Amino acid sequence: MTPHMSEPFTDSPWYENITFVLLNLQAPHGLTRTKSRFLKMNSLRYCIIYNALFWKDSSGALLTCLLKDEADKILRDGFY
Repeated sequence: MTPHMSEPFTDSPWYENITFVLLNLQAPHGLTRTKSRFLKMNSLRYCIIYNALFWKDSSGALLTCLLKDEADKILRDGFY
């Protein structure tokens, strides 16, 4: 079964290459071999669950990835 990703993550400049790798199991065309390899290695820390993107920290906890506007709101309003 192929995972699906909500559109804001696939269109986000922060996550577009990560989501491309997770959905297609290959790096986007046009990258150098070094950048492609780095992107694939970096993508191992991410996963898709119920159309949302999560980051796996070193302890194995899943953290919700935020879009730019969500991150800006948290930084502006505080972390509570």
